[in-house]
Amino acid sequence: MPSPQYIPAPVPPKTEDILPKKPVPVIIKRKTFVPLDQQIEAIEGIGPTYGSRFRRIGIRVVEDLLRAGSTRKKRRELASEIGVAPKTMLRWVYRADFFRLRGIGQQYSSLLESAGVNTVTDLSRRNPQSLYLLLIETNEKKNLVRRVPPLSLVQDWIENAKKLKTMILS
Repeated sequence: MPSPQYIPAPVPPKTEDILPKKPVPVIIKRKTFVPLDQQIEAIEGIGPTYGSRFRRIGIRVVEDLLRAGSTRKKRRELASEIGVAPKTMLRWVYRADFFRLRGIGQQYSSLLESAGVNTVTDLSRRNPQSLYLLLIETNEKKNLVRRVPPLSLVQDWIENAKKLKTMILS
């Protein structure tokens, strides 16, 4: 019987032989837009009283308000049913629209509104650097948020606002 031949074990490759010579960029895909399933009270100015009125007519979450208040006629009807001025309803719908962008919630929507940015369309037309400075200035005067959003987040908002379909009609 022939003797078995021994085969040497393979030598593992060196780490530097496996890794690419140049760094490979890693692309992290972040969610740009957010689900609008937050309770209606997440919108600044809509507390428990108005929240219960909205629920009575079937509006429970931010998306419901955005859809129900998409036209001037619908907003007037809503305002009448809820018992607020049409201008108040319009402000709430605009704030709901901001919720479609990641990173804009109750406080930042109020900061944007105080800085003169009332709609997602307005936001899409802004210069990031100028808006960032305006947000700092506005917050120094009105002290609306603990921390102003970083420039990179403001840039993201503007870029993503450009991608959003208009939901609110005049």
